[in-house]
Amino acid sequence: MWHSGLLKEILNNYYQAIELYEDKKKIIEHSIAANEVWLKALEKEPTKQQELAEYYFTLFEKKNLTKVSEHIALSMLNKKNCQLTNKQTNLFEQYRKLGIGKTAPNINFNQKNQGDLKDLKNLKNAYKLVVFGASWCPNCQTDYPSLIGKYKRLKKIHDLEVVYISIDTDKNTFEAYYKEAPFITFCDTKG
Repeated sequence: MWHSGLLKEILNNYYQAIELYEDKKKIIEHSIAANEVWLKALEKEPTKQQELAEYYFTLFEKKNLTKVSEHIALSMLNKKNCQLTNKQTNLFEQYRKLGIGKTAPNINFNQKNQGDLKDLKNLKNAYKLVVFGASWCPNCQTDYPSLIGKYKRLKKIHDLEVVYISIDTDKNTFEAYYKEAPFITFCDTKG
């Protein structure tokens, strides 16, 4: 099944069937249960397990099923027999370091258009909201305009500054999409 590509096809079809539920909580619950099955089945084949983990982690992120991606990430990071690549480690570590509700690490802004602002810690606002998104993300395309609409009120009432970090990989796309942003935007074009 592995060499024929049948395993991914079966899993993809299964996950698509799960998405037919209208209740997002059920989709998350059943997807995590499915993850547990293939994670356990491939325990003795860590290379294959890591390949599937990276593939499905990315797939679920694109579908905005972050709880399912987080499950895969933390499962892989907690395995003792894994030899994760640097790319995989960095990909999965974002959920341990930058998960919702966590304190953001200091983020260095190395872009010319940020003026005197060198990093996240230099912001003097009482509150900082760090948002990660991308111009190609369907949910971000909805959330980004909404955030723009709420920004002035939040800044005035709560002394909140928004730092929008894009995971776009094309500089021109990033600059075109976020040119009207009233808050700080940043993109290192590394995804």
